[in-house]
Amino acid sequence: MLTICYREFINLMKSIKSLLTILIMIGMSYGLAFVAEELFKELTEEFGLTSLASLMLILLVFGFFFVFSTSHDILSREIHNRTARFLVTKVRREEIVLGKFLGLYLYWFICILITSLLLLTVNKQFVIVDFIDLLVFMTFPIALCLLVSLLFPRPGYSMFIGFILSFSIPIISLWSISSTNIILKYLKFLTPYYYSYKGGIYSYLILVLSSFILCFAIILFRRKEL
Repeated sequence: MLTICYREFINLMKSIKSLLTILIMIGMSYGLAFVAEELFKELTEEFGLTSLASLMLILLVFGFFFVFSTSHDILSREIHNRTARFLVTKVRREEIVLGKFLGLYLYWFICILITSLLLLTVNKQFVIVDFIDLLVFMTFPIALCLLVSLLFPRPGYSMFIGFILSFSIPIISLWSISSTNIILKYLKFLTPYYYSYKGGIYSYLILVLSSFILCFAIILFRRKEL
C-alpha cells in the first residue's frame, strides 16, 4: 500500500498538468489575499479573515475541479491499461484503493502546505485550525474522485463526469444551504459545504462522509472484474 501511495505521489509531482494546477492555485490564492489585504483591509480585520481565507475560498469553488483535472483517471487508467491485473497479484484490492487515496491526499497536503506558507508573506499569520479545515475538506473530493474513476473505467468517461461534478456539486451544495426546497434541504447533508459552513466540530463530519465514499469504492473494486 505504501509503495502504491509513493508511486502515485511521485507521478503527480512529476506531471506537468499537476504542476500547472499547483501554480494556478497558488497564484489565485496569493492574488486574492494580496488584493484583500491592500483594498479591503478594514473588512478583513472586521470579519477576522486570515491569510488562509483566500485559499479556502479557492478550494471551495475550484477544489473539485483541481482534484478531478489532475486525477480523474487515478483508477480508471489502471483498469483500462490492464495494469490493475498485475497489481492485484501483488497486493490486496483494498490496499490499492487506500494507497491511491493516500498518494493523492499526500500530494494535496503538500500543495496546501506550500500555498499556506507562501500566504504568510501577506499578513504574517498562520492559523492551524484553518489549515486543518482545509485538509479535512479536501478528503471529500479526493474520495469522490476515486469512486468516479471506478464507476467509469474509461479515462475519457471519468474525465467528462468529473468535470460535470466539479461545477455542479459546488453550485447545488451552496444553493441547498439557503434553499427551502424539501429535496435540497436534505441534500445539503450529503455534501461537505454544509459542514464547512457550520464550522467547528461539524466540519469533521466531512471525514465521515469521505469514509463512506472510500468504503463504497473499496467494495466496488473488490467485486470488479479486471
